[in-house]
Amino acid sequence: GDDRTALIAYQRALEVAPEDAAVLSHVGVAYAGAGQWAEAVASYRRSLQLDPLQPLTLVDLGLALEQQRDEAGATAAYQRALAVDPRSGVALLDLGNMAFRQGDRAQAIALYRRAIEANAGLAAAHFNLARAYALTGRLGDAWTELTWGLAFEPGNTDAQQMLAQVEQLMRR
Repeated sequence: GDDRTALIAYQRALEVAPEDAAVLSHVGVAYAGAGQWAEAVASYRRSLQLDPLQPLTLVDLGLALEQQRDEAGATAAYQRALAVDPRSGVALLDLGNMAFRQGDRAQAIALYRRAIEANAGLAAAHFNLARAYALTGRLGDAWTELTWGLAFEPGNTDAQQMLAQVEQLMRR
């Protein structure tokens, strides 16, 4: 939870093993946690140069690029993650989020469904799919996805509120 302390520890680890892809990826995570997006991107890219077959590092790179408003780069990173692991639920989720933000509800729904097929316990995919369903008028489907998501993450107050709103709309 302390990104600055983690960065110091990882920098020391890099002194011992400067070509360790895993350590470089963790450095990127620490930079991202500290909001230092350019440094995170550089660290993820260096890690991926050493080991390009890291789907989670590719997803993390995509998230950092999104923070820098590089949607094309983020999409490419998520697509590379899927090329390495076609069932990467988090890559599918993040691509769905991008489609959702761009207003492509049909594509977002398809990607969220694929994310859930890859990892049924990915509560965020259930919640985001529910939001997309609700916005397209599919309240029953939204209710189902919220219920599933809350089974995996029962303390999510935003999802609980959304469920109450969906139930209220369904009673009308």
